[in-house]
Amino acid sequence: MNQSELFTELQNNFNAAKEQQDMLAERYNKAYMMYRGELPERLKPSDLPADRVMWKAFESIYPALVKLFTDNDKSPARFNSEGMATTKIAQAVTQAVHTAAMGVNNAYKLYMQAIKEILITGNQAVMVGYDKKTYETEQVTFTDASFAAIGIHQKLLQLGGYNIKSEIEFNEENQTGTGWMQGEREVKYPVINLIDFKDFYLHPDAMDVESSRYVAYTEKLTVGEAVERGYSRDKLSRADDTDTNAGRGLSKKMLVINDMNGNDAVAADSVLSDNNSDITLYHHFWRGCYDSDKQQLHYVIATDVDIVSHTTVDYVPIVLGGMSTVTGSAWSESLYDICGSVQISKTRALRAIQRSADNAAYSEYLVNEAQLTPKGKETFSKRGPGAAYSVKDHTAITKLPVNDVPRAMELLNSELTSQEETTIQGSAGKAQALEENGQASGVAVALTQDKQELNESQIASCIAETFIKPMYRILLLVLQEMSNAVDIDGQQVPLKMLRADIGMTIDIETAYDRANAATNLMAMLNSGTQAQTLPANVTDQNRYEIYRLYAQAATGQKDVSAFITPPDQMPKPSKPEVLARALLAVAHLRSQVAACELAEASVNDKKAEAQKKWNDAAKDLAQIAEIVAGIEVDKLELLLKVQQERAAEADAVTQNAQNQEQINQESNS
Repeated sequence: MNQSELFTELQNNFNAAKEQQDMLAERYNKAYMMYRGELPERLKPSDLPADRVMWKAFESIYPALVKLFTDNDKSPARFNSEGMATTKIAQAVTQAVHTAAMGVNNAYKLYMQAIKEILITGNQAVMVGYDKKTYETEQVTFTDASFAAIGIHQKLLQLGGYNIKSEIEFNEENQTGTGWMQGEREVKYPVINLIDFKDFYLHPDAMDVESSRYVAYTEKLTVGEAVERGYSRDKLSRADDTDTNAGRGLSKKMLVINDMNGNDAVAADSVLSDNNSDITLYHHFWRGCYDSDKQQLHYVIATDVDIVSHTTVDYVPIVLGGMSTVTGSAWSESLYDICGSVQISKTRALRAIQRSADNAAYSEYLVNEAQLTPKGKETFSKRGPGAAYSVKDHTAITKLPVNDVPRAMELLNSELTSQEETTIQGSAGKAQALEENGQASGVAVALTQDKQELNESQIASCIAETFIKPMYRILLLVLQEMSNAVDIDGQQVPLKMLRADIGMTIDIETAYDRANAATNLMAMLNSGTQAQTLPANVTDQNRYEIYRLYAQAATGQKDVSAFITPPDQMPKPSKPEVLARALLAVAHLRSQVAACELAEASVNDKKAEAQKKWNDAAKDLAQIAEIVAGIEVDKLELLLKVQQERAAEADAVTQNAQNQEQINQESNS
């Protein structure tokens, strides 16, 4: 197979992929029209606008998903593998990849656009790679400069990460040098670019991008930009600027003023130089045999007529994320599939009710103009409620009868409204309301949401599994190619040392999940405290963590130090405070014991005497709480000693009474 045959093979695959894209184009266009409320279309200018069921479902989940996937502190996917020596390495790799993903240019905007596209159309393609840029410092000139001065400047450049470029003549006798020195540094940085649907092509038989036989995307750039990449100017000069939309209604550039059905505005060709002319490059990834019996993944960059670059690669740097996967397909369902039929039915019912109401308010008439006087004609042409008409005969104007809105229509509208609410809750949930209710009405509202009404977790998990997870895996490979390293206990570990097949799992925790976990922990702590069944190993730090999670769920803030202070930051108590707490603890304990003793149904005289002492001790100790704040340290120590002696004496009396009672029982038996 020669290069011409390879180009033909790529074109055949491209045409098959484009044919499938054309079949999906109408659905893609309708999805955006449905979201924007342009479907169902108005048949008359007076028709009500479409009831935007899909938009309501979108708005109920979109803000929460954007927040979830743009959290700088918590990665939605994490690496783990038995091949990793320690958990620290897995955590470091996860943090490095997540930081890189959040650090790309316009990361927040990129995620906003990607998630919106996934929810509306079902899918978003993205290309992951890296770019590089060369930085140069100013050229410093030396004239008979000392070796020390030249060495210091060189050291400073090296500390800044620059390589040294210089031309200096050294005078060993005088220990001086004359010439120039400059620093040069090449910086590599990850790049994540969204691929518009009209520019993305996938083999019809593909189940996913990773295993697909063929996948491609197109890119528009100038001839000058392509030449800078090292492509042949001769081949570029024969290339055309292909319109990948071509009236198919796939471009969103002018979406704010039309319905995507028009062509994009065509920019004028440059009159300065051919370098400024736009061309379209095709990035083909084809898996097959070429000049070898071994199947390989070929990356071919071509124009519409020539191949300009060909190499073999290890992986396809493209991801196709989805909202709701379909078995046996690389494409996904979206809110359009879930909400479309409901939006059509609800809009149809509302417009039917509107027309019935319009007919009742603005009826149609039969008019016999021969029976109207000139004044009557003028009045009728300007008719309004309560008008009086001048006629020759009472049959000149006859109002056509209309029926009022039937009861069946009212019931249908009520049923469709209920179906609309169920669809919104089932398809997207109430994630946005969950957060706002938590702030407006207290955390109790947020924590009592019915889990069955929320599908946020399932949608978030699907996006994480199909979009974030493969994107992070490719991003790790990119960081390995960039020769990045991670810090493990002060040691720089190159990412190239890690295997490419590291295990990954998604780690999705929605606002509802966090709120639900926090309230369950708080309920456990409260019930255990009240029933005095908490284990002894539930420490103050454990309690603090539970309250911290609860406060975060209630406020939506990560920093809750304004509401609760960590145990290690609590001020140290003074000696009087320590003694006071000890006295109060003793008082509380003795009071509980006295209460138990009073409840016992014993009539033993000695028991009663002991009970009296218990009561006296409890009374004395209860009074301590009222005066403890003003008591000096020495008096606190004295009181503590007295109360401990009283407690010991009471214990002795009780024990003697119990022994005597046991002796009496044995003698009686």
